[in-house]
Amino acid sequence: MSIIKNSSGPYVIHTINASDPIILDSGNVIVNGNMFVRGNTTTISTTNTTVYDNVVELNAGMSGSGMAPTLNAGIQVDRGTSPNVSIIWNESTQNWTVTNNGTTYYNIVATTTGNTRVVDDASPQLGSNLNTAGYSIVNNNTNNIYLDPTNALQLDGNLQVKKYSLPDTQTPIPNYTIVTASNVGTGGTGLYVTNDEGIANQELITKSRAVVYSIIF
Repeated sequence: MSIIKNSSGPYVIHTINASDPIILDSGNVIVNGNMFVRGNTTTISTTNTTVYDNVVELNAGMSGSGMAPTLNAGIQVDRGTSPNVSIIWNESTQNWTVTNNGTTYYNIVATTTGNTRVVDDASPQLGSNLNTAGYSIVNNNTNNIYLDPTNALQLDGNLQVKKYSLPDTQTPIPNYTIVTASNVGTGGTGLYVTNDEGIANQELITKSRAVVYSIIF
C-alpha cells in the first residue's frame, strides 16, 4: 500500500548523529524532480552505471560573470597498485592531454583549431594496407616521398632510392645500391646507379639505346 506525505514547505529528516546514514531500502528509488547533493564526496557503488545525457559537464559553475577558467578537468581511472591514468583538459596550455603512467602527459590536440597529431610512437605498425588516397608521405621541407632525413627511401634488399640534381654525385654507401633520378642523359632514362663495387652515377640505358650501342660497338 502506498504512503504519501504532503508538505507545504521543506521536508527535512534529521539524524541525531551527523554520521548516521539515512537508508532507502528499496530495489528502486525514483526522484521526480531535480536532485542536489551537497558535500565533499559523492560515491556511487554499482556494477554498471548508465547515463542518458549526451554531454556530461565537468567543473560546472564557471560560466558566471567575470569567472575566468583556472582549474584543469578530466576523467581519471583508479588502477589500484598501478599508476592511475587520465584524460585531462589542461587550462594553462589549452590542450587535451592523456597520461598512461599518471605522471607524463601528452597532448591529444595540438592546437585550439582541432588539428590532431600522432606522436611518440617509435615503432608504428599498420593492421592493413596503407591507402594515402592520392596524397604523398612527406617530410617538413619537400613535396616528395622521403622517409628519412637523408631524403632517401630505404627498401628491402639493400636498395636505396634517392633524389639528386646533376652534376652532383652520390657517395657510395657500403652494402647499398643507390638509384637516383635526375636529368636524362645519353642513356635515355635519367636513372643513375651508385654502389660500393666501383659503379658511380652511371645512367641506366633504355632498350632502344642499348640496341644502337650494340650495333656501334
